[in-house]
Amino acid sequence: HTHTRTHTHTHAHTHTHTHTHHHHHHHTHTRGNSHTYNEQLKQELAEVDQRRRHAKSMLKSEREEVEKLKKEKAERDDLIKRMSVRMVDAGCLPSSIAEQVADMVK
Repeated sequence: HTHTRTHTHTHAHTHTHTHTHHHHHHHTHTRGNSHTYNEQLKQELAEVDQRRRHAKSMLKSEREEVEKLKKEKAERDDLIKRMSVRMVDAGCLPSSIAEQVADMVK
């Protein structure tokens, strides 16, 4: 029996804690005009909705975009490597820096 009583006590304690925390959190939110807050919330929800719809239509083209970007990046990295090699040959760039560049675009 004592065990149950202790159990209820701890439970009650946790409950009060969550309650105060929740209350505090709520209070900070509604410090401004609650009407404007609701409007803001509605607007944010609408934006999220729009973004979700947008994301769905984007998903298909994004996959194609990613492939394109991958190709472009590979081409760019290749160009950077060739450029740095050329600059080393011309004596404009120490080979140690060229190696760093090559590491960067690896």
